[in-house]
Amino acid sequence: MKSTIIINHPQKMPPLPPSVRAILPERALYALQQTPCRHIEEIRLRIGHACSVMENGTNIPLPSLCWTRADMETLLLAACDGSPYAYRTCMDRGYLPLRGGVRIGICGTVGNSSDADGSHLQHVDSVNIRIPARFPGVGQGILPTVRAAFPRGTLIYAPPAVGKTTLLRALTSALSCGQNAMRVVLVDSRRELDDGAFSRDAALDILSGYPKREGIEIAARTLGAQVIVCDELGSGEARAVLSATLCGVPLIASAHAANLRQLLARPELRMLHGAGTFGCYVGLLRAAAGADYAYTVTPWEEVRGV
Repeated sequence: MKSTIIINHPQKMPPLPPSVRAILPERALYALQQTPCRHIEEIRLRIGHACSVMENGTNIPLPSLCWTRADMETLLLAACDGSPYAYRTCMDRGYLPLRGGVRIGICGTVGNSSDADGSHLQHVDSVNIRIPARFPGVGQGILPTVRAAFPRGTLIYAPPAVGKTTLLRALTSALSCGQNAMRVVLVDSRRELDDGAFSRDAALDILSGYPKREGIEIAARTLGAQVIVCDELGSGEARAVLSATLCGVPLIASAHAANLRQLLARPELRMLHGAGTFGCYVGLLRAAAGADYAYTVTPWEEVRGV
């Protein structure tokens, strides 16, 4: 039986993470202070185009901020700790990790290289700085459902920028803390799940920067995980997920999709569904003003007709 759960957010904007403040120029920080936002979810800085922020899925322009190529070069140099070459692989894949679970998405121009490893990013024209969020109460409404699905896992699906990563952090914290704490291994491939705010008392191990396939295998076979958590499940991880499931280790993961039909149109996820990997599927949507998310929980048994 499908169920929908809505949990309210407190209306208070947390400060920007120190790692973001450290790389932004004063005039950018000033432009951000002029916005009516209570919580900034993303900061988009574009050369030659409008800069903006996002709050509750709404784009809000920053008309006073004109972003230049010199600004971009200075920001990227600071984000790379003065060594862009050390972060070249990440940048070629379209992102840069910052401390505190911040991820900078990168858009630009790729050119052919004489190197054996192919093409590399040549110019960055825009960046999307995603600000991690933590809200009390998020995830508590579906935590009993997630626990009830064990030893099978839970797959969370939603379009981009809805809140999947926020929910995964909340579930990681809830499962790894307290009297019924479980051994949780967080596979943080792009270094954005770990925002530095997990409790020191958590029974939590973090594989930071590991490819998801390798991280899942290590979590199941070497670290003795009772639960594995990872973000943005892709085609390359399906076999590792299935292997972990056969070892009796449930996986809590996310995937991009607007609905179950889109989700199971992907062959690798259809294969995992056929194997009974996930005991339930959780659709995540933004709710009305004043609320945070609406969760649609669908047990595995009810997905056969999709």
